[in-house]
Amino acid sequence: MTDDLDPLRQLRPDRLLSDDPVDPQILARERDRLMSTITGTSAGAANRRTPSIYPRLAYQDERAALEFLTRAFGFRERREARMEHPTGMLAWLEVGDGVVMIGRAGENLHGLHSPQESGQTTMMVNVYVDNVDAHYRKAKAEGARIVMDLEDMFWGDRRYEALDPEGHRWHFGERLSDIRSRGSDPDDQHRDPRMSELNQEKMMSAIEQAEPTTSNPPSGSPRILAHLIYDDVGSAIGWLTEVFGFGERTEARHVAGDGTIGRTQMHVADSLITIGEPSIHGDSPRRGVSSMLYVYVNDVGAHYRQAQAAGATVVTELDDRPWGDRCYQAIDPEGHQWTFAQHVRDVALGHDH
Repeated sequence: MTDDLDPLRQLRPDRLLSDDPVDPQILARERDRLMSTITGTSAGAANRRTPSIYPRLAYQDERAALEFLTRAFGFRERREARMEHPTGMLAWLEVGDGVVMIGRAGENLHGLHSPQESGQTTMMVNVYVDNVDAHYRKAKAEGARIVMDLEDMFWGDRRYEALDPEGHRWHFGERLSDIRSRGSDPDDQHRDPRMSELNQEKMMSAIEQAEPTTSNPPSGSPRILAHLIYDDVGSAIGWLTEVFGFGERTEARHVAGDGTIGRTQMHVADSLITIGEPSIHGDSPRRGVSSMLYVYVNDVGAHYRQAQAAGATVVTELDDRPWGDRCYQAIDPEGHQWTFAQHVRDVALGHDH
C-alpha cells in the first residue's frame, strides 16, 4: 500500500506487535495513542468497537461502491482499517455505532456475489460468539452445512462458516485473544450461559417503560441491522434458535391476520438482525437478491434529499410506516438494497396495524 498514510503505518507503537491481527478496533486505538504521544494530549475516550453482528457486502467494483456509499449515504470510512490485496480492497464503513464491511465479489472470496449477478448469495453475516468451538459442534450436530471448517486464522480469529437452510452464509468467530484471556483452550465450556437472556431482558425493559419519549434508533436497536429474507419466517426462527443459539426478540414479532409471522428480530449478545418474508425488500437467496440493510439516521428527511441529489435510485419514497419509523428505500449502483429510517413514534408491535 502506498498512500499518504503509509509513513504513519510504519510508526508502529511498541505495544502493537507484528503478530497482532489487523483489527479495526486495535488500529484505531493504537493510532489515537500514537497521536496523543506526538501531540502531548490525552488519547481521549474513543473506543470504537466492532458490533457482534455486522454485514459484509460484495461488489464487482468495491472502490466505486466506497465512493458512492460515503458520498450518497454519508457513511464514514474507518480509513486506518482499510486493507489492500491483489484480489481487491476491504473497507469498513460506519454510521453511529453501526459497521458494515465491503469487499470484492468473487467465488473465491467467501462465495459472495454482487446483486448484478443473478441467483447468488449477496451477503455474509459475521457474528462473534462466546465459545466458537461449542457453537461449531452444536451447529454441526443440528445439521448446518459447514462450508469452511473451524480453524485459527492469521488475523486473530478462530472461525468457521455455515449455510442455513435457505442459503444465507454465516461466519462465526471468536477472538483468539479472548480465548487466551480467559486462560483456556478452545474447548473450554465455562462461560455465562445467561448472557443472551440478560440482554433480552434489558431490551424488553427499555421498550416496556412507561415514558412516552421516543429514541432514535428505538431503545435496544443498533444503527445498522442486517435484514434477511426467508420464505418461512416461523421455520427460520426455530432453526436459528436451535442451530445457532440466537434468541427471538418476541416483542418485535409482527403477525399477519392469517396468523403467519411476517417479520421479527433475532438477537445475539448486543446485536440484532431482522428477518422477514419476501416483499419489496428482497427475496430468498433461492431467487436473486437475498438481503437489505436497515440503517437509522438522525434526520431521514435531510438524508433522503442528500441521497437523491447524489444520484441514488429511490425505490420506495419517504413515508411513515406502521412500526413507528419514517423511512425510504434506495438501491446502490450494484443493486444492494438500503432502507434509511428515523424512529418518530413508539407503537405497540404485534398484529398488523
